Amino acid sequence: MGYTHYWRRAPSLPCRVFKAAVGECQKILAHTGIALAGPIGMGSPVFHCDAIAFNGPGKLGLETFQIQRRAIPRRDEEHVFDFCKTARHPYDLCVKIALIICAHHFGASFQ
Repeated sequence: MGYTHYWRRAPSLPCRVFKAAVGECQKILAHTGIALAGPIGMGSPVFHCDAIAFNGPGKLGLETFQIQRRAIPRRDEEHVFDFCKTARHPYDLCVKIALIICAHHFGASFQ
């Protein structure tokens, strides 16, 4: 068990609203001064019209933070449940920021 962020969301998030959330995440996270990498800890973070995905670089990362516009809930569940363990590495702050941005944009569809 490690330091983990949990969230629940609707299976499909509105396209226009998702694009706005992606743009805001990309803009704000660029100003944190915290190095981010792509989902596997290398390359560039992903900020696309259908996905946000990043990790800490190299040993400063742990699990990938990822939110896709469309996701499949587990069997017999109405919402999608997801999580990201960060072990309090520096990118943890970026995960928190992204979750707050998503909660702001998606309201009750994202908890």
